[in-house]
Order: sequence, then structure tokens, then C-alpha cells
Amino acid sequence: MTKGKAAMLTMWRERPHEFVKFVGSVMPKEFLFENVVTELADDELDRMIEILRERALAAREESALDEAAQLKLIPPHAPH
Repeated sequence: MTKGKAAMLTMWRERPHEFVKFVGSVMPKEFLFENVVTELADDELDRMIEILRERALAAREESALDEAAQLKLIPPHAPH
């Protein structure tokens, strides 16, 4: 854990009111949300969902491959 994360965690535990003030101070003052989904036809929305599922699956597979590659890089423990 970095020193910054540790400090934030300590502040959250010991001085929650100050933590909330801090978080509020770094948040944007205004949010702008656009809802494009309501303007899509059902078939366009279905295709968008399909694409997002494919991307999520590809990301999971890539993550699993990266993890497997890292495991192979770690030398096995020598018997004692």
C-alpha cells in the first residue's frame, strides 16, 4: 500500500467528517450525463450489448493469459 492510500485510509477511519470534506473538494462541481441509449432502436441496443459482452470476455481472457504468463515467470520453489 502506498503512503497516500495509507493516509487516506487513516483519515477515513479516524476523521470521517474530514475525509468526506476532502473527497467533496476534489470532485467536479458539475456532472453532465447524456443518455444516448434511449435514442437507439432495439436492434442497435442489442448489438451494443453484444459488443460490450464480447469486449468484457476478451478483457477477461487477456487478463487470464497475463496472469498465466506471470505464473510461468516465477521460478518454482526448490525442495528443502
